[in-house]
Amino acid sequence: MIRNPRRAAYTMAAAKDEFWGGVRMSDLGKLFRLRGAPNFEPLENFTTAALAIAIGHDDRPIILALNQVDSTCQGSDVHPALAVFKAGDKARLSVVAETQKVLWPADGVGLGYLDLVLTVRRADDADLVIWVEVKVDAWESGNQLTNYREHAERLSSLPAIITLARTKIKDCIPFLKWSDIVDCIAEVPDAHHAWVSLLDFLWDERIVWPPAPTEPVEAGPVIDVIIDVNRRISRLWPKTALVWPDGRLRHSLEGSFEAHRDLVTSGGPLRYGLMPAGKGWEWGLVVTTKNYQNVDLDAQLILRDAEIGGLPLDWVRDVDRFEVLERRASPGNLGSHDEIVAWFDEGLQQLREAKILERFFDGLATKQASSPVRALLAEEGNEGERPEPRS
Repeated sequence: MIRNPRRAAYTMAAAKDEFWGGVRMSDLGKLFRLRGAPNFEPLENFTTAALAIAIGHDDRPIILALNQVDSTCQGSDVHPALAVFKAGDKARLSVVAETQKVLWPADGVGLGYLDLVLTVRRADDADLVIWVEVKVDAWESGNQLTNYREHAERLSSLPAIITLARTKIKDCIPFLKWSDIVDCIAEVPDAHHAWVSLLDFLWDERIVWPPAPTEPVEAGPVIDVIIDVNRRISRLWPKTALVWPDGRLRHSLEGSFEAHRDLVTSGGPLRYGLMPAGKGWEWGLVVTTKNYQNVDLDAQLILRDAEIGGLPLDWVRDVDRFEVLERRASPGNLGSHDEIVAWFDEGLQQLREAKILERFFDGLATKQASSPVRALLAEEGNEGERPEPRS
């Protein structure tokens, strides 16, 4: 079963080459060359470039989002480049995105690098410009925003300056939140697949947390189930990186639920727990290409293993997300603790019989062989000691 057939049908012939710093470049080429970007921040630069690519294919979500910019600190004196989204016919607007634009030193103003530059084009008027300082995990570095403001004041046409982050970065700087971007993607009918992929990425990286279901849930019994599932994993794959110590797992889940209403854990490429599903919850067991051990996993090879190994068809196959294989069940169909754990156990047995996790174990063994310290930890059974999930 393949989810999102519209995206699965997308072909390389449909991809558009565009100019990148004066050179014609594909979307993947742009992302690949981020390694050479100044002040390289992998997650931040990748996310910014992915946003710019999405805007290049379909500017409707960003037009909606720019209407959500919080400019209350400016009172009624809102910059024209922002005010244009709050009034008039938005159908007449278009937005073009550029990344990593250099602000050269001049007149005592220091060197700067703009994360994202948005050019707002109106049918009958001059272009308006918005400079966007993008943040994912970090805060403002030094006096970046002051430096941008000084550069802006030297220009004949003053650009608007805003931040895009999880929350407000600095007082009296208009700001947009990543959650605003997510909301606007959902509002646009049939958004380009680049936006859909960006949405998945923002959730996967916990840049934005999926909305907590409105349906209430009691954390204690759910945590007990997840701990029992962890024990089943320990029996099937003993002394491996899939397994948590019970106490640490309970502490992690309690903290995650209190902060984000999140009741999911990870072990190697496995994710499992009670997952948001619309306004409610579903039990879920997922095989993903991501793992704390940074073992490289290829989604296509995992899908091939699933077919060769005869993994049952109730496992959803996804061709273009980190979550390659997924099995879900409604809580209403599983009444007791034992029934829920048995459902997970069945799925885990299926993964073992189809040898879905062998590529992870082989990759981890190769990494450990090159690191005597990690190999020693694995022999002593401490490989389960892993970093807490990032909140």
